[in-house]
Amino acid sequence: MFLKQLYKNNKPIFILVVAFSLIQLFINFKRGMVAAPFFHYGMYSAVLDPKPTYYVWEIWINGKQLKEEKFNPWQRDLILQPVKYYSSINASNQLYHTNIQRLFNRVHLNPNSSKFLSNCNYPIFEKWYQAYLSKHISQPINQLSIVQREYTYFNGRLRLTQNIKLLRDLCP
Repeated sequence: MFLKQLYKNNKPIFILVVAFSLIQLFINFKRGMVAAPFFHYGMYSAVLDPKPTYYVWEIWINGKQLKEEKFNPWQRDLILQPVKYYSSINASNQLYHTNIQRLFNRVHLNPNSSKFLSNCNYPIFEKWYQAYLSKHISQPINQLSIVQREYTYFNGRLRLTQNIKLLRDLCP
């Protein structure tokens, strides 16, 4: 009924709606093809197998583990994202050495690498993070320890391994 009424009242908009619908149907038929503003929204369609190993950050404050369950997802992100970013500094520096520097060399440029590389300085990060975290959890922090624990998936269960890494060792 809608298309019939639209055809009677406004032929150019009718043509536009029909063309848009046909293009969207074509995109859906092609599965995976995307062309803005036409997108294919797929459903969950495959089993997600567990990874063999998971790494979990634990934050210990004044000798007690910070319980993440007490925080909503937004607060958890505020607490954990700085740790994750700091721990990945070496990986991002490796990206510069393996890809970016190679591309600069190819076009005969030699930029100042200090603009692309981050330095690991754990004492500075720890001092900043202690103040940052204290503000977010509304609690004074005298002692801070950040560790990464490794869990392996074995016989349908996650099991804690003996591999424990301190954040200060990951990016000295």
